[in-house]
This record gives sequence, C-alpha cells and structure tokens, in this order.
Amino acid sequence: TLYDQVVSMVEKELIDQVLKSCQGVQTKASGRLGINRNTLHKKIADYQLEAKPE
Repeated sequence: TLYDQVVSMVEKELIDQVLKSCQGVQTKASGRLGINRNTLHKKIADYQLEAKPE
C-alpha cells in the first residue's frame, strides 16, 4: 500500500541519519531510536544500509 511505502521510505532515511550521527555504532543508534539492537540490525539488512559492525 501507499502507506507502507511511505513509512518504509521515512524509516529508512531516519535509520540512515541516526546511524551516521552515531558513527555507525548500532547499540548507540538503537538506543536513540528506541528499538532493540536486533531489530535495528534486521532493518539495516532489509534496507541495505551500511553500518560499522560491532
């Protein structure tokens, strides 16, 4: 649906920006986003984002 597409686009951009502000540190980024680190890791893979491995 259009709603799902918009949510995905916004979520991808938000995660990307937070990862950059945290220098790719997923633990820090997941805390800022208020989500579990494993959830963040899955979303990074789903959206094919780059993050520094921990």
